[in-house]
Amino acid sequence: MISVMACIATYGLFAWASVRVFVTNDAASSKTKRLVGVFGSLAAIYFISLSALSDAPQWRKVLAVGLFFGAIALFLWAISQFSSDEIGFAGSGRPPEKLVTTGPYQLIRHPIYVAYVLGWLGGAAASMTLFQALVSFLFVTIMGAIYVRSALLEERALLTSELANEYGNYLNATKRFVPLLV
Repeated sequence: MISVMACIATYGLFAWASVRVFVTNDAASSKTKRLVGVFGSLAAIYFISLSALSDAPQWRKVLAVGLFFGAIALFLWAISQFSSDEIGFAGSGRPPEKLVTTGPYQLIRHPIYVAYVLGWLGGAAASMTLFQALVSFLFVTIMGAIYVRSALLEERALLTSELANEYGNYLNATKRFVPLLV
């Protein structure tokens, strides 16, 4: 039961943030927001149902809860580094006005996207059959591809902005998604 509640809390936080935290002022981010909204809603419904109906072994439920809580903690830590008017939505072609390098941004350049993927992986941990695993893999892959594309667009915009030198130094000092690896 706790895995279902953690699943709902994670996806509820993501949905709340997409409406209340992330600003959308341009066509590119509006398109990405719709895409994330459609696939994210479908994935959330699927993973919540899977968590509620799954008779996964205890270790997988513990894994799922750990991934959900990790996603929530990283997500909240990352958004706490911004003032309320600084966070744009994924896929925006506009660079930010200032570069954030505190909190989880000291370790990786895109902690919010990593938090999302941790949340989707938490839902996938409840998969018990080959079909469930394939559907879970499909959702995680689609959402992950959206985040990777968004990260690349954001980095390209930053490298051609007034922040290019500062971002170039930051790019050399941090990894994109996983500390010390990627």
